[in-house]
Amino acid sequence: MFRILSLLVNYFAPLFLVLSPITSYADQIISIHQSKTSDGFSLDIPLIMLVASILKILYWFGEYYSLSLLTQAILMLFVQSILLKVALDNRPPIGMRGFVRKKTLPVLAMADIKTILPVPSLPHPRPLRPPHLHTSLSDLRITSVHCLPRLCRSHR
Repeated sequence: MFRILSLLVNYFAPLFLVLSPITSYADQIISIHQSKTSDGFSLDIPLIMLVASILKILYWFGEYYSLSLLTQAILMLFVQSILLKVALDNRPPIGMRGFVRKKTLPVLAMADIKTILPVPSLPHPRPLRPPHLHTSLSDLRITSVHCLPRLCRSHR
């Protein structure tokens, strides 16, 4: 019984190790390809994994280690390259990043929307930015140009 278990571990564990890049990232590649958007997916992940795989492959030439780990690194290199390609091809436009595309209901007329969802009136419109962010750089320059001569005169 122990011999059968030992054979299974010796032959199937390296196989699972080698195939782990495919089983780990195939669903992500398929999901991005089917939804036609990589919104919410960080491109840092495939880049970091590519660098790690390249370093792992280069390390093998100096210090030979298990061939299953080398095969896994080579396969990971290909899988991460495919993932990066699919993610970049399906990247949303710059203005649309952060908005996940969803299937929407048919567009209703404005009168229909008001009868379905009564909109309460707000007492004050909310500002889009906090008040301290409304000051622009040009306002600061104009203020400093006008105030600087006054400050110089007051110190004399």
